[in-house]
Amino acid sequence: MNNPKVAEADIPSYIQSVKDQIKADINCIGIGTVIAFNSLDQSVTVQINYLRTIFGAVPVDSPATDQSSNKTVAYPQLVKCPLMILSGGAGYLTITPAPGDQCVIFFNDRDIDTWWSTGSPNSAPNSYRVHDLNDALVFIGARPQNNPIPFFNGLKLALGSAFLSIDPSGNITISGTSINLI
Repeated sequence: MNNPKVAEADIPSYIQSVKDQIKADINCIGIGTVIAFNSLDQSVTVQINYLRTIFGAVPVDSPATDQSSNKTVAYPQLVKCPLMILSGGAGYLTITPAPGDQCVIFFNDRDIDTWWSTGSPNSAPNSYRVHDLNDALVFIGARPQNNPIPFFNGLKLALGSAFLSIDPSGNITISGTSINLI
């Protein structure tokens, strides 16, 4: 008796589907949106801005094409992600993230729990996690084409309506409600 719901074994197709699933499970870099910022530990909660594909999530006897066995779902929120801050030596540039800010999410090759809690550069990973959602670092400032920074020319440091700018010819402009030079 021939059962039409059971496909014959197709080794190349099976191997390709396993490869596709492995690639789908590896996280490298993503784009997200800030949900919340914790200034005490300088971490953010973010939402990845695209859906995740789960291969083979729908039963094989689904009456459509090969793609019908795939399912897209939202990623979970990533919580307590370390915020990358431009710094070096004794200098740093702080920019307070706000909900709705776009960001780039970097997924570390290994577990970063020990480094995040101790700062130790020579610590072993806490687990066997690789490219895991739990090991994300966030850099604020990614902007889509429909939301560019206005008047992008030279160097500009702005917060709300206050700003300091230096144009390519060396002119410096400072604007704010109150300016204190010490």
